[in-house]
Amino acid sequence: MTPEDDTSSTPPDWDEWVDQELAGAEKKALRGHALAKWSKRLGVVAAAVVLAAGSVVTYFFVTHSAAAELRKRVASGAATAGADAARPVVNGQKAFPDATVRLANGAVYRRVDTTTASDCGHGVSRELAAVIKQGKGCLRLSAALYTDADRHSQVTVSVLSFVRAEDAAMVFGSASTDPVTYSVVSLDPSAGSGLPKVRNGAVGVFNRLMTARTVVFSNARWSTGRATDGAVLTKEDTDLLTYVNAKVTAFEKATR
Repeated sequence: MTPEDDTSSTPPDWDEWVDQELAGAEKKALRGHALAKWSKRLGVVAAAVVLAAGSVVTYFFVTHSAAAELRKRVASGAATAGADAARPVVNGQKAFPDATVRLANGAVYRRVDTTTASDCGHGVSRELAAVIKQGKGCLRLSAALYTDADRHSQVTVSVLSFVRAEDAAMVFGSASTDPVTYSVVSLDPSAGSGLPKVRNGAVGVFNRLMTARTVVFSNARWSTGRATDGAVLTKEDTDLLTYVNAKVTAFEKATR
């Protein structure tokens, strides 16, 4: 029994099928790839968690919201790959419209660079690319690099748009389980940007939010690669993640 069956507008076992589908999708999202080799990465993950303190509640809140969205879409018979693939996909112009971002809290950020790709596997870790391949497809990856007014930080915000909401949930769950292993690549500043390339292995802040079929990732690092002032870096990361996610949410609502 699948949503594509047209034998009845409301089949007798429809509610049971919906519950089974939701249970499977939520289980995948929350389980993430729990068999990841934590022992090899514990030190790096611990550093990321210390800098990103307070974001765990956000993870579970968004996962719950995503499940509610999925329940509504499946119950309405709209959660089919063909219907979702035909919908417009958010692009860089919609996700990162402002060269200068001025927020209500007084913070100011500059957009340094942007990029987009139809092959999402090129902008994520090998492990996350493998998770993406398990679904029905990632339609586009768009990313932007931002810096603060003093040009001390580098924050990459990446938007991954999927064919199905359940595939977005699976990617979101995997990244929430192990944000270092299942990560999105941070952008390096271009030669003319005036920003230095951050050294490999520099400690950073990793966060993500999910809206319908889209997952928004944010990675923040200090340009010098230092591992201090984690609270300040976390605020900048959260500022830009929230800003971009609001743009993506508005697009998703307008095109659903």
